[in-house]
Amino acid sequence: MIKLLIIVGVMLLAAGISALIGIWLEGKEFNGGVCLRCQERLKFFDYDSQGGRGYKCMSCGCKIWVSYNTVDKGYEDVCGRESKE
Repeated sequence: MIKLLIIVGVMLLAAGISALIGIWLEGKEFNGGVCLRCQERLKFFDYDSQGGRGYKCMSCGCKIWVSYNTVDKGYEDVCGRESKE
């Protein structure tokens, strides 16, 4: 029984760490709404079927998809559209 609790605890800890790493990596790629290639602001262009938000650089065409709400929370794109929370 104790082994089972330890295994479940380790699995939950691993899932939490994985989520934090995912948020960190996605935030690094989103870069506060600034294109990593040309340093222009990203513009929202679409939602995917699971609620992810797509952003596109209008200068170089670079695209990024954001799935974690904390990454683009409160971000307002060049058209004044505020991200859905």
